[in-house]
Amino acid sequence: KFGGTQNTDVCETGATPTLTINNANSHKAAYDTLHAVCKKYPPEKITAELIESKNAALKGMLKPKGDSGNMAMVLGIIGTTHQCKKVAATACADFTKSSPFKNSDTPETIAWNVKMRKAAGKLKKADEAAVIQKKTNAALRFYAKRARSIIKRLLLEKPPESEKHPAVAQQQQCNIYTTNSNCTENKSKWDSSTEKTGNHCKPKNGKEQKSPGTVTGDGAAKPGVNCSSHVTKEACEAVPGTPPTGKANVCGWIEDKCKDSSILLNKQFALSVVSASFVALLF
Repeated sequence: KFGGTQNTDVCETGATPTLTINNANSHKAAYDTLHAVCKKYPPEKITAELIESKNAALKGMLKPKGDSGNMAMVLGIIGTTHQCKKVAATACADFTKSSPFKNSDTPETIAWNVKMRKAAGKLKKADEAAVIQKKTNAALRFYAKRARSIIKRLLLEKPPESEKHPAVAQQQQCNIYTTNSNCTENKSKWDSSTEKTGNHCKPKNGKEQKSPGTVTGDGAAKPGVNCSSHVTKEACEAVPGTPPTGKANVCGWIEDKCKDSSILLNKQFALSVVSASFVALLF
């Protein structure tokens, strides 16, 4: 409402506020009156889509008024002219400056509308980040499950034949080198007098060539010790000899069987490798 002429209760139920020209307090009081009514509606979750849909709905409510010489874009109820004036039974807002009618017109931005669009943009970015976070968490759960499966398998499976037979491991290491120079530089011997490349790299005889990860010397069970022949934990742990480094006994009761204690060392080493790889994957 505005003055004695424009006094129609367009909002009905007495909710239409009365404005006083050039009076900021009057405008604030009018807003508070309308806001009290708006708060009675069920709240909606603020999303980018909601903001954009409300903005589009508001634009859809704007309508042109006037003729070719005098045009206006208004919201609400307007009188017989193109101007939102103090006219009985009217209540409108003029959006003409933000809605050009001619090629020469330059539209003005609406401050609150700009802020709403920026808010919608920030909400969109937040939604996109949430989707990426969800995918990342799913990937981490997958790899964690896979790592647990690998660790479990390493703990249950028997050691590779190369761990049981050092000679096999030595030959496997030599197979890496396919040139005469690389072979001899890595303490192996080149078993060919005519060829300089190929599969001619062989382990040297004696103690010069050792397999990586193979427990030897004071760290291994003495030759002739047969851990698997013992069927009780007590007999297994009582086998005489020099135990592997870091172990109290030559043989150990592992998975309800008597085994060489060095087997557990090899598995622990493999487990540490898998764990380190998984940590590297996470970071």
